[in-house]
Amino acid sequence: MAVGHLDEAARRTGGTVIEFRLAGNATPNFHQGVIAYHDHHVAVVALRDPRCWRSPTPG
Repeated sequence: MAVGHLDEAARRTGGTVIEFRLAGNATPNFHQGVIAYHDHHVAVVALRDPRCWRSPTPG
């Protein structure tokens, strides 16, 4: 599920998930999250279609 993938990406890159919004209806068609690092934030989006989700791999 999308939030698990976001947590994994944050953990592997030294960040922390500070926000997550699940897409509920037709619009938007993607989930949104924010990963915080010590000096910046990164916005992340994932399509609602779980067939498109992939766990991040280092390197």
